Amino acid sequence: MKNIFSKKSLALLIATLVVFSSFATSLAVVANADATELDVWNGEIATGYLIDALDEEGLQDIKILIWDHNKECVYDRAKKILSNERVNERVWAVAHHWYSGDHFDALSLVYEQLKKPVVCGEFCGPITEDVNTLAENYGIEICENFNNYETALCDWNLLLDQNGGPYHCRTAKTEGELFENKEDGCYAPIIYNTEKNELVVTPIYYYMGHFSKYVQRGAKRVATTKHNRNLYTCGFENPDGSKVCVVINAADKKISANLRYNGCTRMVMKPHSIITLVF
Repeated sequence: MKNIFSKKSLALLIATLVVFSSFATSLAVVANADATELDVWNGEIATGYLIDALDEEGLQDIKILIWDHNKECVYDRAKKILSNERVNERVWAVAHHWYSGDHFDALSLVYEQLKKPVVCGEFCGPITEDVNTLAENYGIEICENFNNYETALCDWNLLLDQNGGPYHCRTAKTEGELFENKEDGCYAPIIYNTEKNELVVTPIYYYMGHFSKYVQRGAKRVATTKHNRNLYTCGFENPDGSKVCVVINAADKKISANLRYNGCTRMVMKPHSIITLVF
């Protein structure tokens, strides 16, 4: 395996254990599956197959993620999986998705109690949803995840077509068949309209860019406070010493705010807007 990757000039950095027992299993079924079954599955795959396989191939430096499913169970499931000493020693981080609600405090529990980094392994939304609302939800999710010790996050899609596809069927066994039903498609930061031969950069792209463009690799999160429940804030200190503060106004009206840090910066945020301050 290692030779294959080196010949292709590819670097395999992370391997993740996803809890879906079969490709055809729906999210609802997995979410309600027996906890013991999923915990054992994660643990046994890690100890019985993945760790041994990586070690045999000289790939001990590859980081392993566990759980990689919705946040409402992330702490309970991770705690059980990591009760296996060998798994605990080898696992780098606990991954999660966003499809079951906020549960931001669950991420803090994983970091504080289990001493593991937290990574968002997947998040996206349906292409039938209003893209401006979805983009704002992306921003809020990223803010609150980072405020609860998130280390990194990954959008499920980078580029899709105007139908939010192509994609594999999520509810039936179809052996490699691809689908284009817009009712089940997903949004992506960039959409390619095959009918118009047009590349569309969506608001999702720009909301994510407020973080990816200004927050440098290796940045440390800085605590922030706010005066309004409709404001979402997240602060960082970059390795070069610069400070970054992302502010989202999720209200239907303007909100005035002051950034206080070695002085005071006044700003008036438009309804449903995002601002990044670098200083």
